[in-house]
Amino acid sequence: MIIIAPDKFKGTLSAIQAARAIAGGLRAAGADEPMMLCPMADGGDGTAEVLEPMLRGTGSVVESHRCVGPQCFGDTPPQERSSFALGLALREAAERGGTVYAAIGGTACCDGGAGMLQALGMRAFDACGHEITLPLCPQLLPRLARVDFSGICVSPGTITALSDVRAALVPEPGALSALDFARQKGFSASALPELEHSLAHWQRIASRRTSAVDGAGGGIGFALASVLGADFHSGADFILDRYALPFGKARLVVTGEGCIDGQTGGGKVVDAVVRRARAAGVPVLAIGGKVCGSHPFPTLACSAPEEAVPATAAEATRRIVRALARSL
Repeated sequence: MIIIAPDKFKGTLSAIQAARAIAGGLRAAGADEPMMLCPMADGGDGTAEVLEPMLRGTGSVVESHRCVGPQCFGDTPPQERSSFALGLALREAAERGGTVYAAIGGTACCDGGAGMLQALGMRAFDACGHEITLPLCPQLLPRLARVDFSGICVSPGTITALSDVRAALVPEPGALSALDFARQKGFSASALPELEHSLAHWQRIASRRTSAVDGAGGGIGFALASVLGADFHSGADFILDRYALPFGKARLVVTGEGCIDGQTGGGKVVDAVVRRARAAGVPVLAIGGKVCGSHPFPTLACSAPEEAVPATAAEATRRIVRALARSL
């Protein structure tokens, strides 16, 4: 048996399409044994498509990418972007009942989750006691003097956070922080000191626990875990646990994602699947649309470094099938 458990190939293939393409490539390479297709996600975009069928009506998935991803803000400067819309979506999902799974990867804001909490009922006040009613964003965080959580409309056990990375809210020795991802959300290098000051101020005011748990998703993880007390999980490991895959019975495990690079080892799908396969003593292969750098597990690139990202799902599928047929 071969287990096929890839993430999406971003921009070209969903995780389901990628799993089917890999199966086709393995067949083209001569594999004739049973294959178990297990499309994966890690808490980023695409998580709802994979996870919701597993929930069987017992809960719902809210993807932060859909609410506060890059496509949601247009030309709004990163200092003015708020996670408020995510809070509204979580509130609506909680009102429908069941557990709400907040997939917090793929955000384009970095407000520490302050706007999200505001949409969930938190009130914010400045030093003069005036309530700040504008959606909170990094630019407004330094004005905060006090917050009131008494109006929060969801209970701690309602939301489960799923993240694709682990990161502190503000820099800590030997750990990633929300600032490490701020550049890809549009912040310039010169804006990072001010952002760090804003997030540190927010953390001092808002944290309801002795330590900040996680700042993933531009700090949304901090707001969910350290403020609301939500359960916090690696998205990839959570979904693997749901599958309960029989790794020990497999001859080969194949995973993959659009680009295998330096961020792959930080808890993303490929990293999680490789860890499980190795723990079971099963050979594993990671397929990337592109592979950048060296990795402590076997990889197969479907495209040369100079090739453009495939324009269509059909072309991406052809490249996966071709690479596997030639290499195995």
